[in-house]
Amino acid sequence: MSIIELPLGSGPPLYTFSSSLNHVHSLSPGIDISRPDAHSGESLKIYSVAERFIQPLHAVPPLFRNITAFRPTGLAAAMGLRKTVWDFCTMTAIPKEAGGRTDPQASSSGEAMGDFLVTLGGDGIGRLRDLLRFSDGKWATENDEVIALAREGSPECEGMPVLSVIKELDQMTLDFLIAAWCVTLWGELHKRTRHHRK
Repeated sequence: MSIIELPLGSGPPLYTFSSSLNHVHSLSPGIDISRPDAHSGESLKIYSVAERFIQPLHAVPPLFRNITAFRPTGLAAAMGLRKTVWDFCTMTAIPKEAGGRTDPQASSSGEAMGDFLVTLGGDGIGRLRDLLRFSDGKWATENDEVIALAREGSPECEGMPVLSVIKELDQMTLDFLIAAWCVTLWGELHKRTRHHRK
């Protein structure tokens, strides 16, 4: 029901869930993730997550609005011959071109100075940009910089999964990392539930 900081102390949870991840399955409704607001201290809903789904519940930059979560499928993935990889991507504008080359003035921050092919329901459809990738227990950015490590919990964590953030992250990026981690946990719990039912 919550994410707490290690080592275990008496501090309040860093993030809380509207429902337990232990009860998820492919048809479960989304779970809302909240954290204390930095200014008011009140609970702020930040993301809703479900299987392969992340939806922001607060004001975020365009970079974090239209997220697609991919994971490998097929025989190789089912047999364990292919490592589980999660890719979390967003839609960005197609940068303007100058003389057949990408305009150096185009921003790479996700607020790209360019055009979307089409806009549907307020969300632009342009080109996919990788935000995060999870593979072999490591969370990495589009530049392959490892920012966090995920592992199974030890006895002092009562078996709960652990995420070790190893880089200084701004609040928006940390919130998104937590939401993406919860999506991967959702997928893992769903897989284990199906295995136990067989």
